[in-house]
Parts: sequence; C-alpha cells; structure tokens
Amino acid sequence: MLIDALAGTAKKGDDGKELLASSKDLREHHFVVNSIVEQLLKKGIKASHPYKPRLITQGHLIHLHTLIQAYVRETAPLDLVQALHPTPAVAGLPLSKSLSWLRALESFDRQTYASPIGWIDKNQNSEFRVAIRYGYVRGNELKLFAGAGLVKGSTVDGEMQEVALKFEVLRNQLNLDRVNFSNDL
Repeated sequence: MLIDALAGTAKKGDDGKELLASSKDLREHHFVVNSIVEQLLKKGIKASHPYKPRLITQGHLIHLHTLIQAYVRETAPLDLVQALHPTPAVAGLPLSKSLSWLRALESFDRQTYASPIGWIDKNQNSEFRVAIRYGYVRGNELKLFAGAGLVKGSTVDGEMQEVALKFEVLRNQLNLDRVNFSNDL
C-alpha cells in the first residue's frame, strides 16, 4: 500500500524552497504523516517513510509530500479508508476535540468536501484520494470549497492566500473568467 501524505501549499511558479524551510508547513505536514502512521499501527500495520518530505507538483500547486509505504494483507480497503479518515489536514488534532470545534464553528455543511473518493476492483485493488477541493452547482449558483490547516505559526493572511491558490486551481480547471468569493466562515 502506498499513501501520499500532502500538506503545505505554494504556487507552481515558486521553487518550493520556502515550503521546505517553513517550520509552520513542516509542522502541519508532520502532523499528517504521523497521524497516518499511528492509525495504521492501530490496525497492526507497520509503515515506513522518508524522514524529510519532498516537493510534489500537482497542477498549478506545489505541496510537501511524503510517500508512506506499508504491506497490507488482510485488511479491506474500506476498513483502511475508515481508519484514516478524516486526516488532520481536514479535521485537526486531537480528532474528536477538533471535530467538535468544527461542528460548532463552521456555518456550512461540508457535504462531501474532504471526503475520501476512489474505487475498488473485484480483486480488492483500490485507490482513494481526499476531496480537499469540492464544488457543486445548484441552479445558476456554483459553490466551491477549499480549506487550509491551522497550526502554530499560521496567520490569517497566509491561510487566506493558500485558500485563494486552491480556488485559483478550481477556477482554471472550470475555465471561469472571474469568481466572486464569499467567506462563509
């Protein structure tokens, strides 16, 4: 089994060196990697990964990336998805306390935002991703969702810039000329 742990975002035009040097982004990434490894261990699955993250380019963005490897024999794919969802990247830590805060503070229903999406074939091969960008159309209205992780060192401006980068990717993919953003926090 291979798991891509991603956290920390920069624009493709950047070289990513700031991400690799950012204690805030490295801390956020570390939380995601450690949580995945801990959840696998709770299932009796040992995982290995490089000590330091690398950079990965996805579309117009660069992220910190760590490839986590584990050998899984007798665990169904959906059991693994359930064990790993939600990741700290979309819910926070400690998980139960963070989920309570999110329910109290978020003024919208996440619906399928941040949900695992993927496939399983008849041989139990599978691939899943976390839907960290999400949108839906209702009538003439398009609603898009994206978020950012808050850790020590986060700033409102920095996190809003990260969310704007993620919205820019959606805007480009959907070929939208302009987007009116409303902040429903």
